Amino acid sequence: MAQQVIHARVSLPNSGTFNDMSTNGFTFEATGSDVDLTLSDIDTWLENFYNTANAGQTHPLSYYLSDQISRASNGISVLYYDVTAHLDGTPAGSPIGTFNFTLGTSEGTGVLPAELALCIGYRGNYGTDPERGIAVTLPSTDQAIDQGAPSTHTGNERPRARDRGRIYLGPLDLNCLGTTDGSITSICATDVGHLVNDLANTQLPGDHDQFNWVQWSRRAASVKQITYYYVDDYFATQRRRADTSIVRTHTWVSV
Repeated sequence: MAQQVIHARVSLPNSGTFNDMSTNGFTFEATGSDVDLTLSDIDTWLENFYNTANAGQTHPLSYYLSDQISRASNGISVLYYDVTAHLDGTPAGSPIGTFNFTLGTSEGTGVLPAELALCIGYRGNYGTDPERGIAVTLPSTDQAIDQGAPSTHTGNERPRARDRGRIYLGPLDLNCLGTTDGSITSICATDVGHLVNDLANTQLPGDHDQFNWVQWSRRAASVKQITYYYVDDYFATQRRRADTSIVRTHTWVSV
């Protein structure tokens, strides 16, 4: 029997009038002797991701998240989907479990535009996957077919992209904004780096219910353990998270 793979979708409701609620997706694989994941272990992992300052962190992630995100009791919701037999991205059906937790407090110094996000990148080992598609020989025209002289074309696929994943954290508090060049503050980037480094390692190592946060490629219909990560030092943009309640007035001024 295949090791169970579960995808968790975390919803972060907010008090603003946004185009789209902020969500984060995480995929987990059972890597111990027990082929099934224990959902309560993933509950703990997810709550720690947002609320706990791990070794080396000055502040937990919640400290950097906008106070527009709900801090209501059990206001953060998680849906779990069993994708073991759906690694190719086919519909996995109804959730197999749910979880709710309370998001920890933010610094509350002010909010950044909702569409600004902190990007975490992660990947598994590339192995033999090339960055670009392998060159293949195909006839490009009817004339080439007739003359038996096909052309060589390089595929457009990027196999290594299947080994990579990203998460966009936000909306963010003003304390993430650097004071000189608009970059993300070093303390925020460092804290998030320690967080990812800790939680990307094998959890409950050696136990029967050991598990790992993994990179899921629907294109390759497979998962890989995360072996590398980065924390972007400049903001990314998620336009669908923009605040739609903001009234933008344009007044034409003559030259």
